[in-house]
Amino acid sequence: LNKGWISKKEVCIVTLGIGKNYEKGVDRLSDLIKELKVGADFYGYKNYPSDVPSHDEVPYGFKYFLIKQKLDEGYKKVLWLDSSVLITDNLNWLWDNDVMIIENCHDVGRYTSDKCLEYFKLNRKVAYGITSVLGGLIMFGQKYKHVVERMCKLATEKITFEGHHSNENNEVSTNNKVKGHRHDQSVLTILIRETDIITLKNSIVLNYDSLEYCDYK
Repeated sequence: LNKGWISKKEVCIVTLGIGKNYEKGVDRLSDLIKELKVGADFYGYKNYPSDVPSHDEVPYGFKYFLIKQKLDEGYKKVLWLDSSVLITDNLNWLWDNDVMIIENCHDVGRYTSDKCLEYFKLNRKVAYGITSVLGGLIMFGQKYKHVVERMCKLATEKITFEGHHSNENNEVSTNNKVKGHRHDQSVLTILIRETDIITLKNSIVLNYDSLEYCDYK
């Protein structure tokens, strides 16, 4: 665990990377945060903390439990970054916002399981017209803690988080047009439609490593 260097409980960044390449990503994020003087505590986990479900138990559920944990500890805002994310500039502009959620290029219709849509009573034809959000770059302030808590509850119930990334042998949907299930991205997209959250079209300062493995200089 690489702990931060600010103790005001204002804002923090949290990530988790397990396995050689992703652990390198955690270290790289730590170095970038120091180098760019990002005004936030940093928590880089290389093991699942207690009370946080593993990826095998609930795919991608761990990030919401970690966000909630830090909000419960008193941080005003918590930014989750995948360990494969690059920070290319300081993030002073970001801390003025209560939430940051970026749109993905996928639509919910093609990348969501039958079970998930049925749970939310969402018609797949309608879902085709909904742009999914990116699960690797998300920030929640205390104002939207209820969304994080709902995500944790749904992750615990598992129903909406179940399913594979591919739809091989119609594992997640009987609809052959469905490409697979995007777990937390689909669930979060559906939940925020009930809020006043406005998603961002893209980001100019937060970027994914094009190699997706964090293993380069």
